[in-house]
Parts: sequence; structure tokens; C-alpha cells
Amino acid sequence: MATILNHQNIEPDAGLVAKIIAHDSQTPIANELHWHQALEITFMLDWPESVIVIGQNRAIHKSGDIWLVNPMQIHNYKALYKVATPTALTILFPYNFLAAIYGDIARGSFELNLQRRDALWRFGNEIWSLYHSDAKDAKILQNIQLLQMLQELVTYHFRYRDEVDGHNELTFSIGRTAEITNFVMTHYADDINTDLIARQLNYSEAYIARLVKSEMEITVTQLINLVRADHAKHLIDTTNYRLDDIAVQVGFKNVKNMNRWMKRYFGNGSKSFRSQ
Repeated sequence: MATILNHQNIEPDAGLVAKIIAHDSQTPIANELHWHQALEITFMLDWPESVIVIGQNRAIHKSGDIWLVNPMQIHNYKALYKVATPTALTILFPYNFLAAIYGDIARGSFELNLQRRDALWRFGNEIWSLYHSDAKDAKILQNIQLLQMLQELVTYHFRYRDEVDGHNELTFSIGRTAEITNFVMTHYADDINTDLIARQLNYSEAYIARLVKSEMEITVTQLINLVRADHAKHLIDTTNYRLDDIAVQVGFKNVKNMNRWMKRYFGNGSKSFRSQ
């Protein structure tokens, strides 16, 4: 079987609407290609020049830059050198949360609007300061900033698919990949496959298969079942539902089928997580 790219299961921090990662000298200078079901935005506060790979795009970013990753896009970074006291801030909004509060999320994708960079940067600095605050209301204030930043993102940095310029191959590819992955993340519990997705989105099966493979380095079948496995693990971790019921609820035929994908995805079957 083909190798599955490293996946990160993203859950919001306790008391917050997003997951916040404060990078410092303990952060590795590079990470592996990976993907997750979350919108990710990183502020390079004082960070060495780094090669950032997002999908098929490769760019060098430095201190003062912001970079953004749409849900399900493969990405990684590699710093080109070390500095004594590096600092950067990553904020991740889980897809399910985004879909619950912004119904149009499945109709497009995010793309940085550089004309609004300063507004985003102010949010990043404020959230960084609050993250390190011991004030009793720090988390309340963080949530206010996070939601205001999200409003900024959906207002000025979100592009609907019908607005995407077809002559911009990179933007066009990102938009179409987001359309496919959004469909999977919405309908994962149904009996879906490449043929059904193609008919629903009016693309050919070959085009969808090729796009997912090139942008995410996995097959459509792998994508569907990994999304199901992700939801299954969440239900196992947060409920007392029977494993048989969870398997059917997230779209697997049975527990055996669910375990096959969970072992491939997480390294262990469902029972090992229920016993933890």
C-alpha cells in the first residue's frame, strides 16, 4: 500500500475556539509533509528564513511574513538556519468549527489578501501577548481576538470558487481541491466514492483523482476513509457509543473496516483508544 502522509488531529485548546502553538527555540527547525482538517495561519514574528511548502507551491518566508494553509492542504516548513531566540505563532481553526459558524466555508477557500496584512498582523501580536498572559480573563480576551481575526479572514481573505481566476493555475487548483475535500468532509458518512463526487461536482473521475493525488499525495479512497477514521477517533475519545455504532455513523461498513483504516492511520485499532 502507498504511504499515507502524516496527519495531525487538531482539537482546540481548552477554553478556546482554536488551537494555538507558540514556537520558540524548542520548536524543530523542520517538519514532515502533513495535513489536517483545520485552517492554519502562521505569523513569523522573529523566525529565520524558511522554505514553506503548501500543496504544489514552494516559497521562502522570513520574519514579518504570514502564511496560510487551507484545510486538507499538505504542507511543511524547513528553516534555512538557526537563530538564538526564534518566535512564531500558529493558529489552527478546526474545520468542523468553521463549518458550524460560517456556512459558506464549503464554497471556496482562503487566500491571503496582502492589502489586509497589517490588520492580520495586529491580531497575531495581540494573541501572542495574551497567550503568555497570567490574567484571569486572558482566555476570554484570546477568544475575542480569535473570533475577530476569523471575521477578518472570512471577510477579506476568503474567495468563492466562482471568483477564482481560471488563468491562475495555482489558485485555481487550490480552489478545486478545497471543493473536493469540503465535499468529502461534509458527506463522509454517506456512501461516497470518486464516481459520486465527480457527478455531484461536475468533474470527470480522472480529473478528481489526479488533482487529489497531486495536491495531497493520496487517493480519493484514502481521503474518504481517513476523514472517516478521524471522526471515528473523535467519537471514541469523547463518547461512550458502541464501536459498531460509531463505525456505521461515520460511514464504515463495520468495525473491521474501521479498524483497518484506523490502524493504517493512527497505528492502532479502535479498542486501543477506547481503553486509554
